[in-house]
Amino acid sequence: MHAIIAKASKFCTKLEYELFRPVFKPVFASSKCCISSEQLPVRARERQIHLPEQIRPSHNEPSRHDLNDVGLFYTIPPEDFSRLCPNPGVGNGFSVRYLEDMKAFNECAVMIRRPALEVINYLKHSDFSRPVQRYLLYGDSGTGKSMTLQHITHYCMKEGWLILPTMYAWAWNMYRSRFRLTQRDEVLESQWKSERYDQPLMATQWLGMFRELNSQLLKNITTTKEYTWTKREKTEPGKALENLVDLGISRPRIATDVIGSIMREIRCIPAENRPRTLVTIDCFEALFSETWLKKKVGSSERLQPNELAFFYNLKKLISNTWTNGAVVVASSGKFTTEKEKSSAMLEGHLIYDIIGSEGFDVLDPHVPVEVPNYTHDEVLAQIAYYKDRKWVLDTALTNEGKQEIVYMACNNPLNLELVCGGFV
Repeated sequence: MHAIIAKASKFCTKLEYELFRPVFKPVFASSKCCISSEQLPVRARERQIHLPEQIRPSHNEPSRHDLNDVGLFYTIPPEDFSRLCPNPGVGNGFSVRYLEDMKAFNECAVMIRRPALEVINYLKHSDFSRPVQRYLLYGDSGTGKSMTLQHITHYCMKEGWLILPTMYAWAWNMYRSRFRLTQRDEVLESQWKSERYDQPLMATQWLGMFRELNSQLLKNITTTKEYTWTKREKTEPGKALENLVDLGISRPRIATDVIGSIMREIRCIPAENRPRTLVTIDCFEALFSETWLKKKVGSSERLQPNELAFFYNLKKLISNTWTNGAVVVASSGKFTTEKEKSSAMLEGHLIYDIIGSEGFDVLDPHVPVEVPNYTHDEVLAQIAYYKDRKWVLDTALTNEGKQEIVYMACNNPLNLELVCGGFV
């Protein structure tokens, strides 16, 4: 029994989820739990745990959620989800783990939590004539920072904001392919600035997500200057941003430069000539951490974050030199550092250790918003949701079984998912 507990703890902390979980197997028997009821304290064994009967709010509009809805699950409609996640995979705001659960549950449900309501309340009452306010979501690994960011993004999308998303920024400083032959096409020297490097594949994917999120807005926003791409191609002033995006998608070689032009236009277009704008970045510390990319495939010289053209332009965008918008970033609790010419993923608990002094300088001033572990009521609401979706069977939901689930999860959302979905 103790060996099973140690194994479970190891997988929970290192987040080695895919290696341990049998996908889509909604079975959880309390008799096979990692601890027995006799190992619980006497008071815990005697306490009766009752799951909430109501797990859904009366409405699914994020703008109408309030503190009375905390712990309830609202559903993102399929048409909204297709805009938030047009091409499921690397670089999207929803993890592969969540997408698998969503397919099994046949819906995209998000728990309403206080950190998301706090930021949404700030956005509702901000003075957008002043420089953009920046918000930093931080917390331990697995507490739900990415889902909180998606809740905020969904709210702004429904309110008609222009959204510039960077979901899973770590995808920008590592190779997508394992083979050197294809890695050569992933990082190319910039045609605009020789000291910076473009990422055509990632840039076209970002442009596709940007177009899907803002399809109804791009045709009404026009450029303010002329952009020359080649000797024969250029974009005249007054052209719709929609044309600029389509050009970048059809011409991957200049896609990164097109993104830089879009970000420049957001900063330079007068506030009255464009809609309110939201900039989101998940895994914010990736902008300041060591990369796995190399200047030349096969060499040992790694690229620095400031040498990536996308990161360079993104750092300029999150500065507070423009108005009529907001910036919301989230940390992943991980960072890399150069050690013997290799990058190793490390975990941090203090936000200064994660984003470093450069990250604080770029984001200063900002409003920090902690995303903590679940409260006891939120843990019970999550178990009730799993029961509603038939992910946890009734045979496991005896009073002792619920105690064991709560005990193993330690109030951490990711651990709770691991316990209910993987240890059978």
